[in-house]
Amino acid sequence: MNNKIVIRSFSGIAFIVIVLGSLLFGSLSFLLLFSTLIVIIEVEFFSIVKKMGIKPQVLNTVFISLALFFMVAFNALGVIGPQIMLLLLPLFFLIYIYEIFQKNKHAFTNIAYSIMGIFYIAVPFALMNYVVFSPLSPGGDDTQLAISYFNETMNDSIFTFGQRTISFDPTYLIAFFTLLWIYDSFAYLVGFTMGRTPLVPYVSPRKTWEGFWGGTLAVFLSAFAGNHFFTFMTLTDWLVLAFIITFFGTFGDLIESLLKRSAHAKDSGNILPGHGGMLDRFDSFLIAAPVFFAYILIIK
Repeated sequence: MNNKIVIRSFSGIAFIVIVLGSLLFGSLSFLLLFSTLIVIIEVEFFSIVKKMGIKPQVLNTVFISLALFFMVAFNALGVIGPQIMLLLLPLFFLIYIYEIFQKNKHAFTNIAYSIMGIFYIAVPFALMNYVVFSPLSPGGDDTQLAISYFNETMNDSIFTFGQRTISFDPTYLIAFFTLLWIYDSFAYLVGFTMGRTPLVPYVSPRKTWEGFWGGTLAVFLSAFAGNHFFTFMTLTDWLVLAFIITFFGTFGDLIESLLKRSAHAKDSGNILPGHGGMLDRFDSFLIAAPVFFAYILIIK
């Protein structure tokens, strides 16, 4: 087997174990993982942007992104209302104010890319709070592990704030990630071994139609299998999820490729051998996740 595929496989498995382990371990590890990913991916994103001669506000953007993520988490938990989240607005204007004192020729370009870092990276991760945290129905049967938030344990799943009870359930997110990883893996393997026809040659010559159809076939077959073994979603939901991943996930991959091509960058980093950086690993997620959130909001 090609050494590149072996290295990619081992680092990919380690990555999957960390992500799934964090989701299964509990809400605290989920919050820690996703907030850490926001920081890493934004730093990688801005390292690419800087190669184009742009000077984004890295520290300010990371701070605002983390504030956004945790405020959305607290809102999903019912700790704060949507009115409190309006406090984020002044933080966005700090990006404009800060640039006034930097004496840069391309101030608004710097501002634009700084704000893009928030919407492109932080918002998709923040929305996942609404996917994993949801109110429990009074007297319903959706309590899976009746472990109070106030118990001295890391394996928390039930939160009580006043009259509001929230559950932490990563089931939908795990299903999403699983299908996404299946698509990425088979698209890469089929493209690597059989790829001949570039998908969008100007953006990414290495991404092929053969890889796209290989990944699409794998993810739709996996959706049928998921419906057979797991009943928390209907077959229609599984198939819609598969479509979201193949369509929007593919564009997510191409968007990051366009960014790297614009900056003449090969990878966003080298944190994952065979994969590149975390931005390379989550590029499909960043575009597919908001659509996934919108659909889950409808069916939950």
